[in-house]
Amino acid sequence: MGFESIKEVVKTRYTANPVFTFIIGLLLISFVLDLVLCLVTGMDFFVDNLFGVQDATFMDHFNSMMYSMDDPYNGWEVIYPSLITAFYAILGEWTLPYITPTGRNISFDFRDTQMGIMTFAVIMMLSVFVIHLFINKVCEKSFKSNEISVVFFLVLVSTPLLFALTRGNSIVMCVAFLCLFLLGYQSENKWIRYLSYLALGITVGIKITSIFFGFLIIRRKNWQDLVIALAFVIVVFLVPFLYTGGTPLDLLSNILHHTGDEPERTLRTFQTYIIWLDVILPSSAVSAIGYAAILATIAMIGLAVIFDKELEYWKQLFLLCSIFTTVIGLGISYYYLSMIIPLAFFLVSEKEMTRTNLVFAIIFVLMFVFAPSMEFTRSLPTIIGMALILGPSMKRVFGRFSAKTVAACEIA
Repeated sequence: MGFESIKEVVKTRYTANPVFTFIIGLLLISFVLDLVLCLVTGMDFFVDNLFGVQDATFMDHFNSMMYSMDDPYNGWEVIYPSLITAFYAILGEWTLPYITPTGRNISFDFRDTQMGIMTFAVIMMLSVFVIHLFINKVCEKSFKSNEISVVFFLVLVSTPLLFALTRGNSIVMCVAFLCLFLLGYQSENKWIRYLSYLALGITVGIKITSIFFGFLIIRRKNWQDLVIALAFVIVVFLVPFLYTGGTPLDLLSNILHHTGDEPERTLRTFQTYIIWLDVILPSSAVSAIGYAAILATIAMIGLAVIFDKELEYWKQLFLLCSIFTTVIGLGISYYYLSMIIPLAFFLVSEKEMTRTNLVFAIIFVLMFVFAPSMEFTRSLPTIIGMALILGPSMKRVFGRFSAKTVAACEIA
């Protein structure tokens, strides 16, 4: 196929769906540029941006196995929920007979075993497979199979997924179960809904911040289902403490200890944009401002998702995933893997290249492009996206509340 033929295909596709063509086109161009840079630098570009410290490869997974086996909450001050901690402890006990002690940290011995690597590979492959099923399910009625395959391929070679896989972070499992929750929680079949609530409970048991996806259940105003979902979440969150030891209070204490009063630790993403206050204010005051920003933003997101009936579904998901990545999350590249979820619904929902859609298309490209991991290239666009959604949404929500208040006063 010659250049003119390619140009004609792109032109035709852009006319049919400019948003999809714009995002996929930019990501494909960036992928080609990445390949060129890898060849020119002898793969140094790929290695430096993906692996960083060589000894860290897969080590989020294997370090967690080590921490989880031996008094995780009081000894190692683990900050992860008991479900994922228990899971890693079981993996560690299962793998322990296969290690050959080398005198190094036992987590490296875990990584050196065939059993350790194989179980890790199976977990990651299954998680990625679920993410693929989610993308296919969401997009199957709007795009051809080859177009869906391109979307999934670009997700595979994106910084969030590649970095999550090379570090072995549990965010991959978390996003997989989050996808299962989103596929089932609106089902007419109550048993599918209940299984989706179990998936949400597992998600919370992996990353606590996913609890805020419960706003979606509250929005549906099915109070019986809300009680059932809460029961699943509470049981899945609390019961594994019987295996791991420790208590939820120990977990909370560890979280607070590891955030502390240091500005650079309390809020790596919001903090990036208020760190200059440290020049004129004590660190504790800057931290307080950071926490206030967290609470205010979560409150606004909750109001938007629950009460704004005009808020598009992909925008609801964008806001909820922003809590994951930027509001409470550390802004680390692999947290942006969760943004696959609103991206899929954005591609399906938005066909016209309006000014707002152009901005969000650029935001999604910046999140998923394989580029040097600079925090602000993802966190700043995310904050801009949240502002663009929350501004009009808060106006609608408070306008509706005001109208109801006025009507109630007139009746009285």
